[in-house]
Amino acid sequence: MNLISYAIAACLALLFSISSAPALEINKAFADLTETFEQMQKVVREERRALVEKNMQLNETEGEKFWPLYDQYRGEIDKVNSRLYTIITDYAAAYPNLTNRDAQSMLDEWLTIQKKVLKIRKDYVAKFRRVLAQRKVTRFYQVENKLDAIMNFDLARKIPLVE
Repeated sequence: MNLISYAIAACLALLFSISSAPALEINKAFADLTETFEQMQKVVREERRALVEKNMQLNETEGEKFWPLYDQYRGEIDKVNSRLYTIITDYAAAYPNLTNRDAQSMLDEWLTIQKKVLKIRKDYVAKFRRVLAQRKVTRFYQVENKLDAIMNFDLARKIPLVE
């Protein structure tokens, strides 16, 4: 797989997890693809929301309270996750000649992102509990986990291991 194909494939997988429209920060080597990534991001945002809507089975009253909170939650998650674009495109630009320093920096950044996402998820549990019954809150987090697992599987499949 050539460098551009790798970057596109990995970023497509990542787009599935990012539903809002944070500013994309990608490696300069892929700057000409920014518009393509942003267009795909819009489509994926709509698809993710539709999947959540289908699986949550909210009544009208629940939906009125849930969706504004969901949008706020996804906005925060997406802002943090958008930093993955930088890691993926930096990795693609450096692959297969990644230095130890680059590898350390990318791993440290990835771990920081994971911590921040977990903190946001924990912080929102109480907020979602104020607008939904606990069973629906749990269902929401299950849906989110499944969507993220699909994305992570796709990323793992497409991103080659460090040489």
